[in-house]
Amino acid sequence: MNKDEFDELYRFLRSEVSRAGFSYIDQVIDGEFNRSQEGKEAVESYLEYLIKMLRERNFKMGDSVLDELNGSIETKSGNPIKEIEIVLSNEESQRYKVKSESLRKGVDYSPLIISLESFKKKISNTPEHTPRGPSGGPSFP
Repeated sequence: MNKDEFDELYRFLRSEVSRAGFSYIDQVIDGEFNRSQEGKEAVESYLEYLIKMLRERNFKMGDSVLDELNGSIETKSGNPIKEIEIVLSNEESQRYKVKSESLRKGVDYSPLIISLESFKKKISNTPEHTPRGPSGGPSFP
């Protein structure tokens, strides 16, 4: 793949992440992203950030946080803590288009993370200056 194809892949990834309902993740990544990156480097960095953020949001993290809290905090009722909700400031809500985030949504992103890691590995093994595929179109792995 050449630099232009990697840049096209980068734009495609961003649009697909947003279309999948993760526009707030895309915006966070965009805020942390090194704007001087382009081509293959931009695609690899974007995938790395995306995988990292999905891991952070994986339901297993919420479970471990709740386990830790329940092991160290005693509630007035004596019942375990079952939910933690993070409420964003007005500025953050507008920026990420979400008012709050629950640590206990019960979503397991593990299959998606595994697929993204596999895709990132293919990208990492793809030279940046390879010719286009036989159709003359992008030769995405």
